[in-house]
Amino acid sequence: MRALRLELGMSLDQLARKTGISKGHLSTIELGFAAISTESIQRIARGLDLAPLFLLAFPDEDRLSRIVDLLRQVPTTRYKQLRKILEGWIAEADKA
Repeated sequence: MRALRLELGMSLDQLARKTGISKGHLSTIELGFAAISTESIQRIARGLDLAPLFLLAFPDEDRLSRIVDLLRQVPTTRYKQLRKILEGWIAEADKA
């Protein structure tokens, strides 16, 4: 979460204000010292203007998470085009 926040150029204070979660609690979440609820995941994702899925992907740990991280980096203006490409690949795989 910290890496995403910093990548987006957002301070802990800014995220705290956007989410209503205290800076202290956000810091303990980032450091891995606090458990995080699904509600907090949703609030943090909204504060970062990301889908919650992106907070749950650990790209260094597995291939699927790496794909999710790459998706996060795709400009939103390209989502429709990407969806069509993926749907085409799936349709091809279904035929095989």
